[in-house]
Amino acid sequence: MNFYKIIAILLLTLSFNLYSQSVEELQSLISKGKYLEAEAIAKNINNNSDNQKLFILKGDIYLELEKYDEAKKAYEKAYEIDDNEIAFVRYGKILSVSKEYEKAEKLLKNGIDDFEKSIPIRLEHASNYIRAGKLTDAEVQIKRARDINENDPRIYITEGDMYFDQRVYELSKKSYEKALALDENQKEARSKLATSYYWLANREADQDLSNELFTMSLKEWDRVTKQDTMDASAFFNKGKILFFAKQYKDAVPALFRYYELRPTGDLGRWYLGQSLYELGLCDSAAPQLKYVSEHIDSVKFKANLLMARCYYDNKDYPNSKAAYKAILAMDKDNPEIEEADIRRYGTAELFTGDTTAALTIYKDLVNKNPDASCNLMNMVGRLMFSAKKYDEALFFFDKRLNTAACNDSTDSKIIYYKGLSYLFMEQRDTAIVYLEKSAKMDSTDAGSNVYLGDAYAGMDDDKKAIENFEKAISISKAFPEVNKNNIRSAYGKLSGLYYKAKEWKKLSTVAISWSEEQPEIEYGYLYAAIAYQGMGDIKNACLWYKKVLKVNPDNKAAAQNRSALGCD
Repeated sequence: MNFYKIIAILLLTLSFNLYSQSVEELQSLISKGKYLEAEAIAKNINNNSDNQKLFILKGDIYLELEKYDEAKKAYEKAYEIDDNEIAFVRYGKILSVSKEYEKAEKLLKNGIDDFEKSIPIRLEHASNYIRAGKLTDAEVQIKRARDINENDPRIYITEGDMYFDQRVYELSKKSYEKALALDENQKEARSKLATSYYWLANREADQDLSNELFTMSLKEWDRVTKQDTMDASAFFNKGKILFFAKQYKDAVPALFRYYELRPTGDLGRWYLGQSLYELGLCDSAAPQLKYVSEHIDSVKFKANLLMARCYYDNKDYPNSKAAYKAILAMDKDNPEIEEADIRRYGTAELFTGDTTAALTIYKDLVNKNPDASCNLMNMVGRLMFSAKKYDEALFFFDKRLNTAACNDSTDSKIIYYKGLSYLFMEQRDTAIVYLEKSAKMDSTDAGSNVYLGDAYAGMDDDKKAIENFEKAISISKAFPEVNKNNIRSAYGKLSGLYYKAKEWKKLSTVAISWSEEQPEIEYGYLYAAIAYQGMGDIKNACLWYKKVLKVNPDNKAAAQNRSALGCD
């Protein structure tokens, strides 16, 4: 045999084997619902091939993935290779789906001429009429298909589609149910039945009946997803119903399965991202929301807003700040932006070190709507107080106190912090006014008296300072639970005054009282020891220094003084 003929035969055999292998591989992947993997193979099919099956399968893959231009090219090629029944159906369908109704009608009429008894061609012809809005013509073709074989369930699926297009969902439901009665494994009929239930539920005014119809729709989708775990559309529709019913916990598994099957399914990822957000699963929601914000312009704003909130909830303040800046740049007056969002933005600025920007945001908020900013004014005032920005703290405290809607039982505390702000700014006269007012408003909290004592001591009015420290101690003893720190401060400050004045007898009385009230604290014992030492009572001084070291063996002053006194 001629050498070149041998080579040609070998190449032809090799080509046939390769195409045969591709057909089997694609059929296997499609049967398993692995359309994305199948697409990777379909892309490499040689357009010069004359294997019609390859192009039919290629078209099926692109049709499922809703890539209609690519599907049309594949089906057209299959039709050119052989204008058999399946080619007429597939090519006619993609032309119709692509809204080329007249071209599809002409093609399918030719198909009927060639295959007069073909139910699939007649039904696709009817479907084209449905899409084109020619429902009377569609009904004629459905009737003719029924005349060929009235027990073919596909006829009733197309009939259901006709009623569905007219939004007569009760009739579409009955048609799909008839198809299932003829073949209960008709997945297409079950999916469309579930969709009919969904729209019946949406139209139903009676809430109980509407809920029942939604439940029936979900049951049908459940059956579809159990029948075919690779049916992306079924998982999407199931998840969508649950999402709109605000059953986010149940929506997530269905929508996540859809995402696994269709990673580029934008709308499914949008519902998934929102469901995860509603469940507080921001780490999982963020990638979905980010993807959607980059692929669906109509929800870009909302997706970025949810991302900003997610980052904030996760304490990722730099990303939260960036996201809030982006959405405000997009549409700062968008009604979806809540006051809480502006607060979050301000806090994100604060926690990323830009106090000036944060204060600008906070001030703008409280000036616009002070009645709704009571807690914000309190919070920011205290934050500024802690940061020793007393002028800024006073702005928010004053705004809070001057807003009638904010007046409540916490006013005394606001006045207290206002007094402290003036005290730490060394405006003692003003501080005294507010601290005395705070003390009168809350007779159970000794803090105001402690700092009143400081204010008077700073003005060298030791008499009034002592009066306030003693009053603070008295209040603390009466209300110990709210004054654990105040009693210690009051005893410490009063002891310091007596020590400074070398009034040893008074110091010993206060210090012993302190050690009895707070025996776990070493300083009561220490001041008592110092008082006895000041009075020349070495025996008692040694005794009290020993008590200091029992509470804190590392107290150097007690150890040194004890050694200097020659204590045993």
